[in-house]
Amino acid sequence: MKEILLLLLLAALLFGTKKLPSIGRSAGKGRRALKNSATSFKEPLDEMKALVPGEEVAEIRKVAALANPRTALTNVILDGNEPNRAETSSETQTDK
Repeated sequence: MKEILLLLLLAALLFGTKKLPSIGRSAGKGRRALKNSATSFKEPLDEMKALVPGEEVAEIRKVAALANPRTALTNVILDGNEPNRAETSSETQTDK
């Protein structure tokens, strides 16, 4: 609470009491624009999440947990096969 009062006092000294309402309005408009931008960015992602079946996401996460995510996902996409634990341990050792 003390920090807010200190900031308000500092703002009043720097900008004057006549300009504070317009600065507050500008800050509010900027915050609202940022919130709207975040919402418009999030909506397409939510739509894509709705299109991908939950089982497919679980499968990808399971495969990615077994090995290097890039290698595992590439193998699943190209081959359609899940890597076994022996392959993943040798791949991760050679990747390092």
